[in-house]
Amino acid sequence: MTPAEIPPMLSRTTPRFLAFVFALMVALFVVTGFLTGKYHREKHRRAELQYEAGRRLMAEGRYEEAIDQFTVALELSRDNLQYLQALALALVSASRTSEAETYLSELIRSDPANGVANLMLARIYAGRGATEEATGYYQRAIYGLWPDDPSGRRLEVRFELVEYLQKVGETTEMVAELLRLVDEMPQDPALHKRAGRLFFAAGAYDRAAEAFRRVVGSHRRDAEAWAALGDAEFERGDYVAARAAYQQALRYRPDDLQSRTQLELVGEVLDLDPTRRGLASSTRLRKSQTLVQRSLAELDFCVSGRPDALPKDLRDAVQRGRRIAGRRIRQRATTETVESNVALAEEIRTLGRSVCGTPPVPDRALELVLSKLTG
Repeated sequence: MTPAEIPPMLSRTTPRFLAFVFALMVALFVVTGFLTGKYHREKHRRAELQYEAGRRLMAEGRYEEAIDQFTVALELSRDNLQYLQALALALVSASRTSEAETYLSELIRSDPANGVANLMLARIYAGRGATEEATGYYQRAIYGLWPDDPSGRRLEVRFELVEYLQKVGETTEMVAELLRLVDEMPQDPALHKRAGRLFFAAGAYDRAAEAFRRVVGSHRRDAEAWAALGDAEFERGDYVAARAAYQQALRYRPDDLQSRTQLELVGEVLDLDPTRRGLASSTRLRKSQTLVQRSLAELDFCVSGRPDALPKDLRDAVQRGRRIAGRRIRQRATTETVESNVALAEEIRTLGRSVCGTPPVPDRALELVLSKLTG
């Protein structure tokens, strides 16, 4: 073939050759795509099998084995956040918190609003005593995204945060979170009782009473709520309201020994109080003298047998008290006299405890009345 014959020949063969090459490339592309797709589908199927096996093991409490399954699933599907989360939770369950923190941090970088991941990190930091970091992650979890029942999960996380703040003694922050929680709660008596108990634990007795009143307002026969309301009113010093609440608690649960004991104590406190409304002046005077008598009686264990060994200020107070408490001594029934007697009763009680310590059987009713009147 001469050089002159080559170009005509190429012009006749090139289109057919190119078409063949193109067809071959398309076929190879299709085959490769099919094989690649089959490979990825098989890989995905294997990852799912490992993941499901891990979930079953988690349900059985076999955390270490579950970790192995989730690890393989994640290796087969590195970008799957569901597998990443499952592995992190399994590590937390196995108390391998340092490893879990690494995966949780990676998860949050990809999904900052992940409620589960933020909650797990909050618990990890809480376990380490890192209050500031734990609180921050709890807050992110509260306002994060949850795949199921988001309102219920956020409410439960806020309760968990409140209980954590109670544990670490952050009472002010605890009450603030509780107030936000109450604003978000549905009309569920169990939730309001739970909140009321937490308010009570924080010393926020007004708020506790408010929570329990809300419960008994719609569930009149809830003896537990009535008893808790009685306790809250008792701590507030509203003994009349406490008595009414304990009476209702016993009405619906007569075998409540705690409420019965408290009701008896409240009755004694009210009977001792000389400042209650509607009392005649002579009755006020008699009650104030009774307070002096009971302060002396509480001191008997210390004074008996060694009166001269007591400090002079306590001896003087005891002598004045005995004169006032004596049956033949008649005082004028005036407001000033009642107040003077109350002050003397408190002086005897305070001096006596500073010298002799708390008596073996303290007069609880006396203590409550004097604390209310002189505190």
